[in-house]
Amino acid sequence: MGKEKVLFKSEEKWDVVSVIAFLRQLTTKLVENVIILQQGDDEITLSIPDQVVSELKVEEEENKSGIKQSFEFEMEWMEKEAAGTGVTLD
Repeated sequence: MGKEKVLFKSEEKWDVVSVIAFLRQLTTKLVENVIILQQGDDEITLSIPDQVVSELKVEEEENKSGIKQSFEFEMEWMEKEAAGTGVTLD
């Protein structure tokens, strides 16, 4: 197994309406197979191939404050499989 390197990371507190708007914009841009993620000075361009491996995961963690639940969606592909045109997520 190879070494993992984080190329871009964002973690923010959003209201659900903002999450919905972001996901709608993301799905619209995925049709064009390339997205550009920007946050401050950080920017990354992703070329998404037509076929990806997707993973859905729901987790639950209990601590002193209560029970924290999370929902994760992940897409994976080999870089050599990716192709497309440029699209920016604002």
